[in-house]
Amino acid sequence: MGELANFLTQSRTPLVGGAALAIALWVQLLRMRFSWTKRLGQYWFGLCVVVAFLLVDLIIRIIGPCLSRLRREEATLSALGLALNVVFALNPHIRIKMDANWKSLPPKAIMLMPHLSWIDVLIFASNLPLAVLKRTRGLFKVQLTDAPVCGPVIQKCGHFPVHFKKDEDGAWGLDHEKQAPVTERIEEYLSGKAEKKAGYLGIFPEGTINKTPPTLQTFRRGAFDMVLNHNLPVWAFVMVGNELVWPNTKNYQAGAPGDIDVAVVPLVRDPSSLPAEQQTKEALSELCRERMQVEIDRIVSSRSSR
Repeated sequence: MGELANFLTQSRTPLVGGAALAIALWVQLLRMRFSWTKRLGQYWFGLCVVVAFLLVDLIIRIIGPCLSRLRREEATLSALGLALNVVFALNPHIRIKMDANWKSLPPKAIMLMPHLSWIDVLIFASNLPLAVLKRTRGLFKVQLTDAPVCGPVIQKCGHFPVHFKKDEDGAWGLDHEKQAPVTERIEEYLSGKAEKKAGYLGIFPEGTINKTPPTLQTFRRGAFDMVLNHNLPVWAFVMVGNELVWPNTKNYQAGAPGDIDVAVVPLVRDPSSLPAEQQTKEALSELCRERMQVEIDRIVSSRSSR
């Protein structure tokens, strides 16, 4: 950060240099986590996120027409990953400890994540290597495409929408009719038959934000059919502490000071090697949940001893 501050403050334009110095000083104050910076830091984090998404959208609107659909998706994901890295560099009161051996990651896999907070996706996208990120697609609630800031970027990433509808009792469930063609596209992606060759599919298997972390909720089983059909390795992008940084409350509290731990670990390297009784979506989903819970408990224990 000191080198960045020196570079920026050497600008020939006094106004730019002064603004850069002010930002550098503010970032240092955030790093120290003074109590009086907490609320201002939250608004600063929100501003940084909004600006990052708007800039990514603007860049892709400019260069997108010159690219194929696949290259446009990869460019969007890469730009978003870089922008979010800058966001977290400018918000050092949010400290992320990463434990991952990316060289051991297979060329394609299902990536499971615990759903703790709205910040989960930002942590995921900002901590994947760009070579992995641009080959990663995820599932998202289709209504997010209408979101004013992130919606346009989500549409350009090539992720797969999930369609929900209310039943006669007012309960939300999957709209199977609308979801059928999306499922076909996902199957083509995972099989390598689509234009975008099979890479990684990020999934929140709990389906909804967990209100009682660190204990995982029951995993939804639909995705595990795809694991078995394509014999895909299952890995976990485990996160702990997200809900402390972006609490699940109605009042805006995103960007609170906090420590987030991330670990990328294999859950099932080869589903076909499992005993026959575990090669069902019900048994496999529970096995993955149990193994992810073990990793979460390990991280929670290490955090308490710091």
